[in-house]
Amino acid sequence: GSTTGQYHLRLIWQAIAPPAADYTIFVHLLHPDGTCCPWQADNYPRQGSYPTSRWLTGEVVVEEYDIVLPDGLPAGSYPLEVGLYLAETGQRLVVSQPGLPDSDIVLLRPINH
Repeated sequence: GSTTGQYHLRLIWQAIAPPAADYTIFVHLLHPDGTCCPWQADNYPRQGSYPTSRWLTGEVVVEEYDIVLPDGLPAGSYPLEVGLYLAETGQRLVVSQPGLPDSDIVLLRPINH
């Protein structure tokens, strides 16, 4: 947490099989009502230097983000969602999580501002 409106996010990805394409990682901070986005990042892993098509089975890839909230953002609980998509089509990868229905996002703990 932070009182200055700055947060650090570390995502740890592990390839269960070599990805078939170069996917873009997205991190979206949503408004409390679920609309997009007072802050977002969409980019290839490691600022484009390590595309997902090069990931090996079992490999762990760490991505880090500095989230800076815009000035004047009202107090509230801001959901944080992440996932992967093909930039050419916008199609997101399906996410399977034990005990949850399939989705195209992973919902992280919200930022309480």
